Amino acid sequence: MRISSVLNGRGFTLLELIVVLAIFGLLFALGMPSLQAFLRNSQIRNAAEAMSNGLQIARAQAIQSNVLVQFVVTPGTPSSWAVNSIVSGQAVPVQRWSATEGAEATNVATNDDNITATFNGLGRLVSPNPDGTASLTQIDVSSSSTAGTEIRPMRVVVSPSGSIRMCDPSTSLPAGDPRSC
Repeated sequence: MRISSVLNGRGFTLLELIVVLAIFGLLFALGMPSLQAFLRNSQIRNAAEAMSNGLQIARAQAIQSNVLVQFVVTPGTPSSWAVNSIVSGQAVPVQRWSATEGAEATNVATNDDNITATFNGLGRLVSPNPDGTASLTQIDVSSSSTAGTEIRPMRVVVSPSGSIRMCDPSTSLPAGDPRSC
């Protein structure tokens, strides 16, 4: 008799399982917008860091090889960039990146549609570029989706001295905050 009473007390009823699944479904539905915003912000940050890294690679290559090195960005969705050494007037590829590598849902825009930043052997930005175009000094990275208010765009800024920094173009940051542009 004792064995049968223990066996009858095990398990869950169908009603208990339905209630638990309903609670999980509700929690999942409530968390989904935050998860989507987190994923979009991660892709924006990935793309901005990739742009910043590409500019750093171009600058380091120019200093190391003491030749002009160009960083060329392809704005839009999806974006990409390439780093090319300029040897005897010819572009020699150094490295490439595409937004398909973790930043598919981002949009990249540049200052006044300038797409090339050229660094000299001292690591300084050459302005204008050797082809006469204005130099790239700013890259704005945002989400290609307009949904969601928690989406935070990023900006990569190149100074004339060649220093590269990533910042937040949001006006909600207080003056003097190192994250602000």
